[in-house]
Amino acid sequence: MPLFTFEVLGSEGNLLAAGKRDLAGSGEVWGYLEVLAIQLRQRPDVRLRVRDADGAPIILTGIANPIASIERCRKTTCPIKDLLAGVGGERLEACAPCMSIPVSEIQWLDLPEWLRR
Repeated sequence: MPLFTFEVLGSEGNLLAAGKRDLAGSGEVWGYLEVLAIQLRQRPDVRLRVRDADGAPIILTGIANPIASIERCRKTTCPIKDLLAGVGGERLEACAPCMSIPVSEIQWLDLPEWLRR
């Protein structure tokens, strides 16, 4: 399984939080990024960066892009879309059609308290 590093960057590009995830493939990276964006939706000032196993950046985006991607999803039963809407509680048990594991098993990044506000 490929190892990816998900990073939260401050407005100056400084690293605020990071976590490594083993994913079935690169096709699951965006789903994880969407869930991370939901976790940080109250912080539109931060940026998200994903690095591959070699440390090369493969995605750099703000919070708005993954949130907009969720909202544009045509799958009406998408559990990530439900997570964004707050349907069914904080964590859902359903599996996103585009991912190999349940949304409830996606590990949220361990964020400092001040970043969670």
